[in-house]
Formats: sequence, C-alpha cells, structure tokens
Amino acid sequence: MADITNGWKPIAIMCAGSFFVALAYIFLLRWMVKPILYLSMLVIQFCFIALTAWCFIHAKELEKGPKGKDSDEYKYNQVAGIVAAVVALAYLCCMCCCWKNISLGASIMEAASDFVTSNMKILFLPIIAYTLSIMVFIVWLYSAVYIYTVGDAEWKKG
Repeated sequence: MADITNGWKPIAIMCAGSFFVALAYIFLLRWMVKPILYLSMLVIQFCFIALTAWCFIHAKELEKGPKGKDSDEYKYNQVAGIVAAVVALAYLCCMCCCWKNISLGASIMEAASDFVTSNMKILFLPIIAYTLSIMVFIVWLYSAVYIYTVGDAEWKKG
C-alpha cells in the first residue's frame, strides 16, 4: 500500500500520457492504417523466419559441443526450429490465401479510424464506463463489508 501512496504521481502521469498517446495513435491511424497493418504482418513473418534460423543455428553450435546430437538442448532446438518453420509456412499460406479478406479488413479499419477521428466524443466512452464500474465496485465492496461485519448467522427454531 505504501508503494501506491508514494508512487501516485508517476501513475497519474502515465495515465495522462497513455491518453495522449492513444489520441496520437488514433490520428496517425487515419493516414497510416494500411501501412501499419501490412508492415506488422511482414514483421511477424520475419520474426517466425528469424526464430527458425536462430533455433537451427543454435542447434548446429550445440552439435559441436561435448554431448553432440544426444543433448536434450540440441533436440529441443531442433523441435522448436521445425515448429517455428511450420508456423511461418502456415502464416505465409494464410496471408497468401486470405489476401482479399486482409485487404477488406484494412479498408474497414481505415473507415473505422475515419469515423473515430471525426467523432472524438467516442474517446470518452471508456472513461465513463470505467468510472461507472468503479462506482459499482464501491457499492459492492460496501455491501460485502456490511454483510461480513453483521456476524455469524444463527438458526432459530421457530
């Protein structure tokens, strides 16, 4: 509890900062939604390929070690490399086979970002929902404490 009382200023600054970062992201999304989507897809594909290469390179290094191909770490790297390669291939197939749907989704995201940037009032909905949730939680907490402090229930015949 002392951490929160001592660190409330950085927490408040980060809450305000995250709000402004979200605003900036929404405005950038209006112009860059498709490049962000396509770039993220390429980065994910690259990461799967890099993971595959790293696993096999690390397995080659372990092969030269004292235990060679008999070590568990070598076998784990081989299996992880194969799994990463299969996932990379499946991801590439999904990207190729679903390209029209991905383009449609990008267009829908672009239209949604246009809507959000033209209706800035929608940004306050999460804040309102969070505030209402806190109020409901406070009422629930008050009720739970009240019920808990009433005492033990006793059954009377009667």
